[in-house]
Amino acid sequence: MVEEKTLKEKLLQFAVQVKEITKKPNYYEFVHKVLPMFFFKSSKYFKETFKSSEYLFELMVTGLYEVFAEDFKKFPPGVSWFGDVTEDIKAFVLEMPEPKRVTEPYFVAFVFQFEKGSLKPGYFVLEKSFQLFPDDPPAVLCEWTEEGVHNNYMWLRIESLTIKDFCEGIKKVIKEGER
Repeated sequence: MVEEKTLKEKLLQFAVQVKEITKKPNYYEFVHKVLPMFFFKSSKYFKETFKSSEYLFELMVTGLYEVFAEDFKKFPPGVSWFGDVTEDIKAFVLEMPEPKRVTEPYFVAFVFQFEKGSLKPGYFVLEKSFQLFPDDPPAVLCEWTEEGVHNNYMWLRIESLTIKDFCEGIKKVIKEGER
């Protein structure tokens, strides 16, 4: 039988994982800085695409692969999904490589919220969390804003690591006005 780690052991493990993040800044920067920056700077283009084209998914994938060809070779995303989160919220989701360290994402979502005749972009990630206690959730929903602010929605428990549950979490954050 495997012994339950003590709180001290878990905190030490967390410290080790945080140190490891600094050894791999490219992946962290790619997901937490480069992709959101690209998305927010390109969101005006994508807004126009929504109005004039049925091929948003293909355009976004092509654009992402072209702009970040080198990084995508290093960190290839898996299954992609594009669809309705709600009637007025659409999302494009990338499934990232299995996270090994805290803050690495399971999923990345580019979100478009239709609001009063305009389109509000959003960038969300479902990050691997550090489980200090057995009932802690395995992941935390986070959002990067256009201004570079990192919002952590720890109040929202996402137990199942699926695109559907990730999108349900995004819907709750947007609809409950937490952002």
